[in-house]
Amino acid sequence: MTPHKKIRLILLIFFLLCISSCSTIGLKEGSIQKTLMSAVGIKDNSVQETPIAPKEDDSDVFEEREYTIFNDQGDHFEELVKNGYFRKAARLYDKYHESYFNKEGVLPWENRKEKYTVYFQMIANHLNGCFCKKINDANLRIESHTVWPAPPQQWNIISNEISLSQTIIDEYNSFCLLSKDQYRYAAVEGLEQHAQILKDKLKSYASLAFKEYDLFNEKNFFNSYPFDILNENEIISENFNFILEKLQCACCDDIEKFNNTYKDYTSSDSDYLIGSLYVERFVEDKKGDNNRVELALLLDAIKTANDKGFSIKEIKNQHVSFVESTSKTLLDEGYVEFPAKVNVDIPFPHRTCLLKKAFSETADSNFVIVFNVAQASIKRRIKKRDQIKSRYLAGYRDVSNPNSRQAAIAVREAERGLLSAQGTFCGGGTLAAAACEVVKAIAIVGWRDKLNTANQAFINTPEYIQEAIHKDYKFSVSDVEVTKSMTVNYYILDRPNKKYFKSVFDVSEEKVFKVAYSLKDEDTNLSGHMSTYNSEQDIESFENEAVSVDLSSLMQDYLTNIDKTKRLLSEEKLMTAMLKDKNVALANYKEKKHSTKSLNDPRFNNVVVIYNPEGKIGSGFFVGPNLILTNYHVIEGSKFLEMRLHNGLETFGKVIKSDVRLDLALIKVEARGEAVNFYKSNIIELGTEVEAIGHPSGLEFSITRGIVSAIRKRKSVYDVGGKEILFIQTDAAINPGNSGGPLFLEGKVIGVNNQKIVANAVEGLGFAIHFSEVQNFLKEDY
Repeated sequence: MTPHKKIRLILLIFFLLCISSCSTIGLKEGSIQKTLMSAVGIKDNSVQETPIAPKEDDSDVFEEREYTIFNDQGDHFEELVKNGYFRKAARLYDKYHESYFNKEGVLPWENRKEKYTVYFQMIANHLNGCFCKKINDANLRIESHTVWPAPPQQWNIISNEISLSQTIIDEYNSFCLLSKDQYRYAAVEGLEQHAQILKDKLKSYASLAFKEYDLFNEKNFFNSYPFDILNENEIISENFNFILEKLQCACCDDIEKFNNTYKDYTSSDSDYLIGSLYVERFVEDKKGDNNRVELALLLDAIKTANDKGFSIKEIKNQHVSFVESTSKTLLDEGYVEFPAKVNVDIPFPHRTCLLKKAFSETADSNFVIVFNVAQASIKRRIKKRDQIKSRYLAGYRDVSNPNSRQAAIAVREAERGLLSAQGTFCGGGTLAAAACEVVKAIAIVGWRDKLNTANQAFINTPEYIQEAIHKDYKFSVSDVEVTKSMTVNYYILDRPNKKYFKSVFDVSEEKVFKVAYSLKDEDTNLSGHMSTYNSEQDIESFENEAVSVDLSSLMQDYLTNIDKTKRLLSEEKLMTAMLKDKNVALANYKEKKHSTKSLNDPRFNNVVVIYNPEGKIGSGFFVGPNLILTNYHVIEGSKFLEMRLHNGLETFGKVIKSDVRLDLALIKVEARGEAVNFYKSNIIELGTEVEAIGHPSGLEFSITRGIVSAIRKRKSVYDVGGKEILFIQTDAAINPGNSGGPLFLEGKVIGVNNQKIVANAVEGLGFAIHFSEVQNFLKEDY
């Protein structure tokens, strides 16, 4: 049962109790109803017939009150009307017509719609009288426009009249009472119809008005015309042939004015046509200057058009072809580490083909641009490395829920309140006792509702909740500077003038990344760290991204050096010159294929320090120009690793192959180094002196000596089954940090330092993976 119905039931009980008590207090039966209505503050339904004068200070704002069943919204409404505040009363009705005036009264005999009908009519009469002159005047003004299309000098007047009419209609319709047919002023619909007819005429004549408008007027037609919901794109499209005729006879300044004014309403194809018209007009206006090169004039026209906001798709009769002639050997061997591409920022038709078809497939091209990438290299430098403190979610634990205790207390309080209300004694036989019973019933209903709510809250509140357990940890952030540098030989073949131009340009791009390593997935601020720091994928994307060269800059370089062009004797001789440049680039690459040796022991040039993102350090050594071998347990759990060479160069590497059983991994790096030579004999004499190079306990590039103690087979460090592995046992000092480093015998590598036995009273038991196992691993495809 709703609270409203409960109140009605209680009042009805109260009413019946009062009737039963009337004889006791001496009331006549005919006056019972009036006496009770007077007691509860209900007034008679009679309305004054004397006309009420409206107040001059009447406004749309009424003062809110705190309404009760004894002084409700209807009482307030009646008071406002009787005092002449019709607009205030109308606004009170607007606010409460759904929640009060359109609903049944609290008492059985109360019908609110009938009770306030006379007041409703008085308000409607007053409001309609206020709006009568406004509506009739607006109708007359709208009907006065008979000339179509309306002349531009009338546009502003018509626009204001439409706006004013709509304001009047909106204000009238804002009164909810006036939406009812019995109170509505019929002329309002007439004003709406006349305004709509005027709008329809404006819309139907819009296209004709557009043609009569000055297209080169910087004032937009659509902003001036009085109908504000035109389909601008449709009008421009319908009249575009007419527009083109005007533009073809216009000067550059007028074409620019039209484009600036109407660009937002034209289609892409239309934009391209207008842009081409501007370029053609620009060239025609300037071509009288004999000192200008034809290509230079065209480029100047295109640049000017772009600067002024024109869209240009294609310039006819100027075809350009691009030819890729970079050495396949350089591409295959990774000397060209990223591609180059031409950004065609000049709207010439263009195509791309290979060098061997450079001239056979480009016969219709005015210009042929040939690219030969001599070198394209990437360098990484680690500027610094920081440890960042953070927290991660380690798990959960159960704790008492404080809300459960509060819910239990609320239940007990509601139970005490209900018992107290039920125990209230009211006596009997008097009107005061009857009123007491009513109050008691209301209190019991209220406390019972509170008890039900409290019980439901207690049931829904768990006794225990989970509390998150957070722990501190550190992840590392490296500042990685990536530099991309490229050298390109390029040629421009100018067929119309039978000349060619050769030049070289260097391109360099640099970017700094802050890369986070060892970042836990359970980090409490994972999303924040990921948005703050870069990833390896970000670096790879930058490194693999082609370096762009603008066609306009190449053409401008050609025009700047036009006096350095050479006469084209034959396209075959030009092809020969291009092939020669390719061979020069290839020869330079072969000379730089390996890095230089260190000053003292050349073996240190073979070895690198490997920094695992988990914080571990290990060793590795070059087995190819850009390939490093190490232990699997050094790189375990990581795909990318930081490294440092003996000469101080810092680099990055990517794991490309691994074998858990052998505990071996192969890393491809961007730096170049000198590969080791492996031992070739099948016999290693026991007692032979060997040397290990590595980084024990973080002491980088340390060398230790010992002897070969034995050659024996042992299980894999990871105990994953399979065949036993051949190891070299040595007493050379091997400690954490030596793992993955080389074990040398007379300058040749005989093994990869792998493990040692650590126990009390045990010393000098180190093991290196036999070089034969390593060579088999390297020979396998990857």
